[in-house]
Amino acid sequence: MDTPSKSIAAPPGTPESRARWYAETVNAPESATASVILAMAGQTTYQQMDLPALLDVLRAQTTACSNGDLSLPSKTLAAQLQLLQAAITTAMVAKSQGAVSPAEAERFLKLALRAQAQCVTTVGALAGMRDAKPSPVAEPLPVTYGYNVVPLKRG
Repeated sequence: MDTPSKSIAAPPGTPESRARWYAETVNAPESATASVILAMAGQTTYQQMDLPALLDVLRAQTTACSNGDLSLPSKTLAAQLQLLQAAITTAMVAKSQGAVSPAEAERFLKLALRAQAQCVTTVGALAGMRDAKPSPVAEPLPVTYGYNVVPLKRG
């Protein structure tokens, strides 16, 4: 098997276009996500991961989500619900067996619930962006300075 690549190369072009490509790539959301994934991966997983392939997958997922396809966030939320159930069960068993204190179990459960609530909020925000309707353009209101009303100029 080939060694997974850990580097990305800019497409051919002028030095300015290549510099811009690198800046855009480093600043892209999928690059930040890839950095976290690689940092959190164990050494074995890291060695097996191909950075360009990871970026391609993350870019495709980001684009699909931006285009209104919420299947990945929906799957993520379903998986997080399963993890939340496992976390609750694990905390309750550990507490009942005296492996953790009631306070530690409570902290663990609160953290899991906050993470799940944040995921629900994020999926809701994505759905709201997907289903957003254009808002009517509001007329500018006069600006008030003390007792004086200053009408806004139009045109």
